Amino acid sequence: ENVDALDLLAKVYVQQKNIPEALNTYRKATKLAPKNVSVATGFGMALLAADSVDAAIIQLTRAKDLDGNNPDVYMALGDAYSKQGVPILATGNYQKAIDLVPKNMQYRFKLAQTYEKNRQYADAVNQYDSIATIDTTNVDALLEAGKILIRASGKQKFLAVRPLRNYVAKRPKSVEGATLLAKILYQGEDWPEAAKAARHALDLDSSNADVWREYAYSLTQSKPPDWKPDYKTAYYAYNKLQKMKQFKPEDWGPYGNVLMALD
Repeated sequence: ENVDALDLLAKVYVQQKNIPEALNTYRKATKLAPKNVSVATGFGMALLAADSVDAAIIQLTRAKDLDGNNPDVYMALGDAYSKQGVPILATGNYQKAIDLVPKNMQYRFKLAQTYEKNRQYADAVNQYDSIATIDTTNVDALLEAGKILIRASGKQKFLAVRPLRNYVAKRPKSVEGATLLAKILYQGEDWPEAAKAARHALDLDSSNADVWREYAYSLTQSKPPDWKPDYKTAYYAYNKLQKMKQFKPEDWGPYGNVLMALD
């Protein structure tokens, strides 16, 4: 039997999700050519697809020993160690794949997502920043970085403004991006920018009560020398909350100020 033909047949079985037949075929190919890199790699990936993680690691390590410059092997090893619950080995192998192919954004996203899953948030943000820097068209990395930072504590959360602002500039019709930008600007008490971002988010989706609240409150605040309260529009926004039956007790204070200002 021809090893290359068996290797190709096994890959077809994997594509068809017929993993048992793929494993049987790889076993035959391995007996014929135990040092064939392609067979060792494919066998390891098929074992991983079958959730035979320990066996997959053995095969993929063998493939790595046969060829230490195959990034796909390191990515598969990263997946295997991630499944095994060994994050330091997972990220180490992903990083090795990236070292071999620095401009592969799929590899970088996998590493960033693994960092995030393991709550290594600073490393995740750094990786998303690298993606956005290397590939300026990859705006999803900006959104992911912003979503991590906005959950941070203290002043660090306001670092989310930069990636989210850049994301919204490139994806102006993204409801999620516009809503998150409005939220962080509101929390940072940048009233002019918060009102502007909230208005943009509401133009995209007028059903979000939290954004209406941020918009209304921002309009009642002042920021010298140029930003002055817009009580008339704030009144409309608070009335919108009432019609939506989303008016909360904490809204009465600023709403009262609006009523007095308009009286």
